Amino acid sequence: MSSDRSDEFARALLRPDLPAPDGLVASRRPSDANPLDQRLAVYRNTVVASLVDTLEGRFPITCRILGRDFFRAAGCAFAMAHPPRSKVLMAYGDGLPAFLAGLDQMSRAPFVPDVARLEAAIGRALHAADADPVGIAALAALPDEALNDAQLVLHPSVELVASHYPIATIRERETRGEGGPKIDMAQGEDVMVLRPQLDIVTCRLPAGAHPFIEALLGQAPLARAAEAGAAREGFDLPANLAALFEAGAVVDVIPADRPT
Repeated sequence: MSSDRSDEFARALLRPDLPAPDGLVASRRPSDANPLDQRLAVYRNTVVASLVDTLEGRFPITCRILGRDFFRAAGCAFAMAHPPRSKVLMAYGDGLPAFLAGLDQMSRAPFVPDVARLEAAIGRALHAADADPVGIAALAALPDEALNDAQLVLHPSVELVASHYPIATIRERETRGEGGPKIDMAQGEDVMVLRPQLDIVTCRLPAGAHPFIEALLGQAPLARAAEAGAAREGFDLPANLAALFEAGAVVDVIPADRPT
């Protein structure tokens, strides 16, 4: 099958409104009124179901919160509107949080799209490049006059997810499947996701940490990143640095005068 014919067939699999591509044939049985459309519908259902299975595997907490029936119905609508653009399905579903946010039903559970954003970040972190973290001694080894212009290189898996809702707390509660004190849904959380070794780490960030880490991800020198963090009341630079190194988020410390 040519590339054009393959693309046409792929579109037909995810678009029930499209007719079967020209050139397709199907054997007729006495009970088949329209064998081609019927066989194509079987393929279509199988493809969509496999995509929804992929979404369910990537967003288990979102699925649990919404209920499996609703999640799979939403996943089906998402798959039909947003088919994969790559043969590698491990990244499929990055657009699901925004899709969920556009559903009227989310007005009753507005935190769910942000929980899905957290799960999407976790999925990306799982497949990010490996790198070995360094200890805080790498920073302490620099002379004082070199600290301001030093650059902290963060692990390739590091991502930030900010929310007006306690998304990390919700995810942990749902993962454990246990009860506990009522969650304060008005208590927003900024979360850092990373995979420094084999396991995913999710860290709730203290005041000012989000703009501080965001600046580091943008390759800002330490002094400029600290200024970004200090714009938030309560920012503590030593505490934030210690937390980054303890989490395994730093993979290199580059002084400004390091030869390239």
